[in-house]
Amino acid sequence: MTNTDFDRLAKSMFDIFLQRDPIFATSIGIHIYDNVLPSGTIKSKYEDIQIMKDYLRKFQKISNKELTKERIFDRDLVIDSLKLSLFLENELKLWSSSPTAPDTVGTSLFLLLTKDFAPVNKRLESMRSRIDQIPDFLNESKQRITDPVKLWIKIAMHTTEGLSYLIDEIIAHAKNVNYNNLDKLNQSSKKAKIAINDYKKWLENIILNAKVDFAIGKDKLDKILQLRGLGLTSNEILNFAYSALEEEKTKLTELSSKIKLGASIEEVKKIIKSNHPKDFKEVLDAYQKSIEDTKHYILEKKVFEIPASENVVVKETPKFMRNLVSTAAIFQPAKFDKDQLSLYLITPHNNTKFLKEHNYYSIPNTTVHEAYPGHHLQGCYANKNPSLIRLLTPFAAEFVEGWAHYCEEYMKNIGFDNSPESRFEQTIGMIWRATRMILDIKLASGDISFDEAVNYLIEQTGMDKQVALIEVNEYAEQPTYFLSYYLGKQMILKLKRDLMKQVGNSFNEKKFHDVLLNAGSIPMRYVKRAAQESFDIELGDRLL
Repeated sequence: MTNTDFDRLAKSMFDIFLQRDPIFATSIGIHIYDNVLPSGTIKSKYEDIQIMKDYLRKFQKISNKELTKERIFDRDLVIDSLKLSLFLENELKLWSSSPTAPDTVGTSLFLLLTKDFAPVNKRLESMRSRIDQIPDFLNESKQRITDPVKLWIKIAMHTTEGLSYLIDEIIAHAKNVNYNNLDKLNQSSKKAKIAINDYKKWLENIILNAKVDFAIGKDKLDKILQLRGLGLTSNEILNFAYSALEEEKTKLTELSSKIKLGASIEEVKKIIKSNHPKDFKEVLDAYQKSIEDTKHYILEKKVFEIPASENVVVKETPKFMRNLVSTAAIFQPAKFDKDQLSLYLITPHNNTKFLKEHNYYSIPNTTVHEAYPGHHLQGCYANKNPSLIRLLTPFAAEFVEGWAHYCEEYMKNIGFDNSPESRFEQTIGMIWRATRMILDIKLASGDISFDEAVNYLIEQTGMDKQVALIEVNEYAEQPTYFLSYYLGKQMILKLKRDLMKQVGNSFNEKKFHDVLLNAGSIPMRYVKRAAQESFDIELGDRLL
């Protein structure tokens, strides 16, 4: 097969994936499907699986002989990616247990409402069209839930409750901009709200006979880890996690004595968390300032270059997403949008005691992780990579989340926000990520109950129970995702150490960062491969 043939096959897969998942198309800045929702039927799900099987077979037939090095890289990557996707979709089948339709609807509208990529009336037309399709989509999606899990239905119920608020927000926005099809939008919205209410009643009905056990089991857990190419079993990750947790706790004790001699860790926590904004408006202002500060610092130090036409916009987390975003999250820039805009979501809480979670020592660290030089900057760089294959790669969390976690410590090491108090708060974050590894493995294995996991998270981190509940909901619903933060950071650090050892004094840290960022959002084993090719050296097989 020639390079042209390979590119044609990659483009055909890309095009059909976009057609079948219009929300993904919107998210990456291709807007020809902005007015449609995907099919929710079980038939459509099995068609997706068959399409993946067909493309896997086609790519496996390709010989390396006539391909460039970049295309050989992408060929190997797409084969591994499709094998992982097929296991998740065809064998794990969480889609048959977890009703994700409300989240799909919410995301489809949220992206159109908040990203200013086209005139507002054009985006509102697309929103109206999608709202018009909500009744059919929600009704179709019921077919897929053949093995309901109680916990995941509860999560779906919370998300469903927020959808009406989102529709009301769209209507209010339409009125403010004098949208010329307001009557039709109101009619579609009324029908959609009826369908949403009916869907919620359906969830309330099926939860009565839903199973309690959500664990995927150790065999499937280890299979996912294998297909992700992490090079570690669940037992090995668990042992590493316990060791990491104790190491981070020791660091916290040392930092505590630097902040207030003789004070306990709990006393120091209270001192640090008491320094917070007085209300949510001040919270948003503090996050906005932290964006300006972090961006200015990396430009002043010349450690990273920032692409043109990029921006980070701070917004309040919409109500339909608040059961999934405990504190903050970011929607990275769309690849094909001219303006590389990220939406930085900050979650408010009714109780003002949660303001301590947005204390002045935590906010800069969160922004480093989410924006500069974390997720936003990494997304901007990844979007410059021309490969369509890399854009379709699933589950590269150990690099994407590992990079953002790596940046937290890196920025302090080069002098940004490097007080003992900020280090203390960052170390609490590392204890939280190490605890995540433990709970991710134990929840997926079935070795711990949901309530036990919540209590363990509170015990290890001091987290408020309401926030801990949201956290454990996420861990249970996305097995092996949340172990990726701390694990990925350590993999990046190991790769850096190995390169420094091999290259010696000629090691260039900026080149190292550029190689990682420009590689795209791909699994760590492929990031390592890209680094080896760029530095023209061979390293050992282990990622950790």
